[in-house]
Amino acid sequence: MKMPFGKYAGRVLIDLPEEYLLWFENKAEWPKGELVDCFSSVLHSRLKV
Repeated sequence: MKMPFGKYAGRVLIDLPEEYLLWFENKAEWPKGELVDCFSSVLHSRLKV
């Protein structure tokens, strides 16, 4: 999945900086859905290393 908007628009989620993934996941006002679920999956796969 690609980032649909913002500074990283068009980039594949797996290629986004970890700091950005953490920031995005912790934003309370983002609606829950596929994008947030994908962010969480990418972030948690990186943290398992």
